[in-house]
Amino acid sequence: MAHPLTAHLPPPSKGLVQAAGPPPVLRALWARVAFDEDLAPALARLEPWLAAPTLRRALVQVVYRPEQLRSQAAAVHADFARRHAARVSTYLPFCLPGSSQFSAMGAFATPHDCHGCVFYQGMACQGLGADPAPWSGLGSDRLPLEDVARPVHAYARADFAGNRPLQYWLPERRHIAAIGAAVRAAGGRLWDLGGGNGLLAGLLAADEGLDVTVVDVCDAYPTPAGVRRQVRDVRATIEGAPRALLMSWPPTGDGFRDVVDEIEPDVVVYAFDAEGFCGRRPGYAGVFATPDGLEWFAYPENDFRPLRGRPVVGQWRVRTYRDLRVGDGKRSGILQIRARVDAGRPAPAARYPWE
Repeated sequence: MAHPLTAHLPPPSKGLVQAAGPPPVLRALWARVAFDEDLAPALARLEPWLAAPTLRRALVQVVYRPEQLRSQAAAVHADFARRHAARVSTYLPFCLPGSSQFSAMGAFATPHDCHGCVFYQGMACQGLGADPAPWSGLGSDRLPLEDVARPVHAYARADFAGNRPLQYWLPERRHIAAIGAAVRAAGGRLWDLGGGNGLLAGLLAADEGLDVTVVDVCDAYPTPAGVRRQVRDVRATIEGAPRALLMSWPPTGDGFRDVVDEIEPDVVVYAFDAEGFCGRRPGYAGVFATPDGLEWFAYPENDFRPLRGRPVVGQWRVRTYRDLRVGDGKRSGILQIRARVDAGRPAPAARYPWE
């Protein structure tokens, strides 16, 4: 039975279903924390799981009601964030007295109208913690290509590391060449599912001569030159589907596996977060934490399980927006090509300016 503090909340992420407990090997955790008077006991419930040796990263959202925005809660939340900074991502709302942003900007926040707040709409604050996907409904969370008056190849590395990154991972010229070779072997046509601003589609069309269509429900983006766009849910119809599909950084809880299984393309290209927050994967769990205990959630499917007859023919570790912000040289993303035939991995001499 749901706890009274969490009964009104959606699951921590899309696609999660209730589970009896955590997975045998916990690799990624999305936690939503609800409390009444004192935040500390609810956060304490998470402590043993955040110390799990297999855990790579956790996202922790504290759910605040407007009347709970007090400096005491801020002190507890900030101390928790400091102690777990290595593996936990969390945030303190701008309207929370005692947060680092409150003294300068708290007067402009509107906690009783969170989604109407200038900081939420400006994607600077993620709200009061009850949203399954912060900023949903505001349009783009990635930078439209037209926002910067430069040719696509003139972007810099910093554009991939901002609050609204150009893309969630940094494509290198060798990556684009390898994708191009695989797709050409499958006829040269490609659907980029959930392709957003179309950066990858534009690079593949311009540099590899591919026939690329972005299929995305969002209409907030312009379409790069040489690329087609279909504003729709790909699940509405797969008529005319090509023999190659690209899923770059699919959203948490939806890796388009049902679409891949229905189309059965010859080539499937994945780019995803090695730390767990793309699609549905084993070892990823959601949890509600309250002062009284934990309610666990899990994914019933693995979107990245093997594809029959299409082995992995190329795989690279890639830099993510997170790696670029930290600057420690880490590559926490994976680019993977699965295909019926290995088309090889050409090594072009040129590099992109952001490499």
